[in-house]
Amino acid sequence: MSICVLTACSAPAASPAPASAPRPAAADPDGEDDGGVAVGPGLAALASAPAATFERVAPPAGAHPLVCDLAPIAGRLAATFSAMPIDLDGAQVHLLDPATGAWTLALDWDRGGAPDRTREVGGQGITRIRVIDGRLWATDSDAPRWGGFGWSGAPMEDYLFVSEPDGRFPPLSPDDAPPASTRVLPFAFHCFDVIRYRGARVATGGTEARGGGRGTRYPGGLFVGAPEDRELPPRFEVAGAGPVGVVRTTYLHRFRGRLYMGLQNNERRIRWDLAVLDGDPRAPATAPPALVRVTADGGWLTRRFASGGGRLYWIGARPDRSDAALYASDDGDHFRRIALPADAGAPQDLLLAGDTRWLVAAGGLYRAGADDRFARIAPAPDGDPFGRWDAFCSAPLAAADDALWAGSTRDGALWRVRAPSDQSRLPSAPQR
Repeated sequence: MSICVLTACSAPAASPAPASAPRPAAADPDGEDDGGVAVGPGLAALASAPAATFERVAPPAGAHPLVCDLAPIAGRLAATFSAMPIDLDGAQVHLLDPATGAWTLALDWDRGGAPDRTREVGGQGITRIRVIDGRLWATDSDAPRWGGFGWSGAPMEDYLFVSEPDGRFPPLSPDDAPPASTRVLPFAFHCFDVIRYRGARVATGGTEARGGGRGTRYPGGLFVGAPEDRELPPRFEVAGAGPVGVVRTTYLHRFRGRLYMGLQNNERRIRWDLAVLDGDPRAPATAPPALVRVTADGGWLTRRFASGGGRLYWIGARPDRSDAALYASDDGDHFRRIALPADAGAPQDLLLAGDTRWLVAAGGLYRAGADDRFARIAPAPDGDPFGRWDAFCSAPLAAADDALWAGSTRDGALWRVRAPSDQSRLPSAPQR
């Protein structure tokens, strides 16, 4: 399947179109700000092992059941824990020391609220955590107090938390407000992702239309600022033509100098899968993001992006949960669906380490080379740890301590992947 991307396509093209002309090299590398992957002896051995197993690492005490994202920082593995993003209170970041197995609480945005079906006491999820300039940046998917703390003067705002270099976040400010180092998104009521792009910081979420009230009242927002800015105001509104209900921009990825972003529409009326920004996000002349269709029907949710070897990958899912799929593109303009083994179930996250593609899916861990022919090397553990559905949280996969790690969306556990020849075990240690 091949889809024309930067024009309004109503249906898949009958055959692949020619690749677009080469674009100038960009200063930003393809990918996301996820800490990077260094392939050492452990990952190299796993890449050639005939099979592997999952080893469970118990969650920290009081952790929420959804592990939405993972990122290595300062020799530790940061994990975000949520209850149900944008619906239920529950937003924490914990750090795991792989050498000792000890957990450390790095950010508690619950603000004293109970984790069971409460609203507006604490933050309602942290869906992404990024490594920018050697610090963690964590997104607040829904601020407490029905619109935040009024720091920007806007009627609603949301937050980007920024850690110290060791991965710990500063303590909360008086009245359990965000830490003093927090970045503010005026006119935002959600924040799902943040990324470096063309010298700016760019964040996604939902916003309020401020162009005269025509069309969609609550479009997706793209919030932009300089690295040193305390506030990232809305720069672009993303919704398409006509009123379509609440729209949100979600997850971000750089590829070939452009910025790709996911979309979510409450009323499922938009027929676009992605939006793509090309140009300096701070320049007045830069055009708004172009709307993109990858699938035949459109309106799919973005689960994950990945890239490597000159190829862009996208994991999307229908909002009605009837299908999820992995797509690939060599030029960023035309996508093809990748066939997965019948036992894979829904794909959750993709990681490239060297020449190896690693895919965690409901059925377990799958491996492929540059041909994208995936084969299972580790069945999923009992209890379906990677199969729970959430519109904004899929089971994450990351590399840290020269190993692969997957996060559960059932019980907050992490799973370390081991080859059969690896007889070592993660040491047990008290939680703190």
